[in-house]
Amino acid sequence: MSSKTKIWFSGFFAAAALAHLIRSIFHFPMTIGTFNVPISFSVAIFVIAGIISLALLGVCPFSFAKKCS
Repeated sequence: MSSKTKIWFSGFFAAAALAHLIRSIFHFPMTIGTFNVPISFSVAIFVIAGIISLALLGVCPFSFAKKCS
């Protein structure tokens, strides 16, 4: 994958992480069909999307990771 593509995907995951962080801070409601999505879902997605975004940039989010690129 080219570096430009990695940066684009990293930005996408960072935007998703930011959106879920804002939802979890301000407690915006989210409903999919008849299912009310809990805030804890947004917290989990914030962490997961943030880790993916950092990993795509080559930043190792965990100290035990030897190489991220």
